[in-house]
Amino acid sequence: MPSRDEVEGPNVLVLGGINMGLVTKAARGPEPGETLRGERFYTSPGGKGATQAVAAARMGGRVRMVGRVGDDLFGPVLLEALRSNQVDVEGVAVDPDCASGAGVIIVDETGQNRVLATYGANLQCDDMQLAQVEASLDWADVLMLQMEIPFDVSLAAAALAAERNVTVLLDPAPPGSDSAGRLPGLRYHHTQPTRRTVPYRSRGQRSRIREAGCTDSEGARDADCHCKDR
Repeated sequence: MPSRDEVEGPNVLVLGGINMGLVTKAARGPEPGETLRGERFYTSPGGKGATQAVAAARMGGRVRMVGRVGDDLFGPVLLEALRSNQVDVEGVAVDPDCASGAGVIIVDETGQNRVLATYGANLQCDDMQLAQVEASLDWADVLMLQMEIPFDVSLAAAALAAERNVTVLLDPAPPGSDSAGRLPGLRYHHTQPTRRTVPYRSRGQRSRIREAGCTDSEGARDADCHCKDR
């Protein structure tokens, strides 16, 4: 068994959403036409792809992010948030014509949240991002995907990864689309704090991923990425 010093994290490639969260805390959400006074406001860099990338990096992986941000106030902040968590952002393009993705989030006193997401530059991901993914697949042990960019781009990336025998992990969120069913060979995983994927790499070995928590297709609605930040 390798020693602690010999164990290194896997090479994780993430293609997906990068968004700025605009969060307001209030006693309750407003009714239609109503204006309420909020208690606290803050911004929080996120997006399902960026969250996957940061989580994987914090777990010891070497992570590259591929996606798009806007040429606006939020773009540099989102990129710096990734860099500060040791995520390589060379594959993230700055879109001159679209705003960065943003989520307007209201959190009430019970902790219930309501989110309105505008994906902006994320929805402009195209062959440029696909080329970035393809260029990194020989390096990658795993490709992580979600549903915040055009799914045809993710589908094409998954096909390229399969050709190179790179493991693909899909977080089928946000909900509201049956596009995930177009991925061949899906296996569903219900993730819980005590049952999670444990990625690791030993010197001189290819990365291996031990998987736990397989369920049947009824668990699809609860499927999530194996490296979740929050």
